[in-house]
Amino acid sequence: MSDIRARSFGVAAERYERYRRGYPAEVANLVLGGLGEPSGLAAIEVGAGTGKATRVFASRGVRVTAVEPDPAMAAVLERVCAGLPVEVAPAGFEDLDHPAGSVDVVYAAAAWHWIDPAVRWVHSARLLRTRGVVAAITGPVEPADPDLAERLREFDRRFVDTTSVWGDDGTEDPAALRWPGDEMAASPYFDDVEEHDLVVRSSMTAEDMVGLISTVSSYLVLDEETRTRLLGEIHAMLPDLVHTTRDLTIHRAVRNDTPVD
Repeated sequence: MSDIRARSFGVAAERYERYRRGYPAEVANLVLGGLGEPSGLAAIEVGAGTGKATRVFASRGVRVTAVEPDPAMAAVLERVCAGLPVEVAPAGFEDLDHPAGSVDVVYAAAAWHWIDPAVRWVHSARLLRTRGVVAAITGPVEPADPDLAERLREFDRRFVDTTSVWGDDGTEDPAALRWPGDEMAASPYFDDVEEHDLVVRSSMTAEDMVGLISTVSSYLVLDEETRTRLLGEIHAMLPDLVHTTRDLTIHRAVRNDTPVD
């Protein structure tokens, strides 16, 4: 199912651009810290979508190769990033043909979970220069009201496929690294793993919240009649204005000099 869900976004490319939230400048600050002047950096973004994170990095002058395999998503990405130092690569990250050791940063925003675990870290290591940075940005938008957030989660559990597409975050130790930081730390190619939390609070109309939910893969794979009915039921349970919270987590690690086989 996760493979089907990974390929589901193209039909919602314009909605994705309209309703998905962007990223604050602090994300780029955390990822790029210590690497030097941003305008001198080259980066690869994994699963760029419609460029929500791409714009944050490229607006700093970072030269971004934005990897996006879906043609419809890539078309929106190219349009919204016009004028920025962005090259769209219409490919899957696993198949990306790019010179080894040629970039300073490899990052993904809400996309690592779609990449083959056997490939994502070794391929990142192959692309990065020594002391370059790999980074993962994760964190869904949820209602700030915990009761409403739980009602929506329960609704999902009842009506859509809630099989996790994220990595296993089964640790109960609050001091332990969460996914995908634990995978970074386990990789022989990366050192100095950092984990940062960034809380973003905002508000959106009920219509916009439903629009955002309509771009989630578990809803995109439903037939149109079922999806329309369920989204209508969600709209009915929402207040006119939904206060939201987004607990962003940024994992960052540094490429060591271990050779890639």
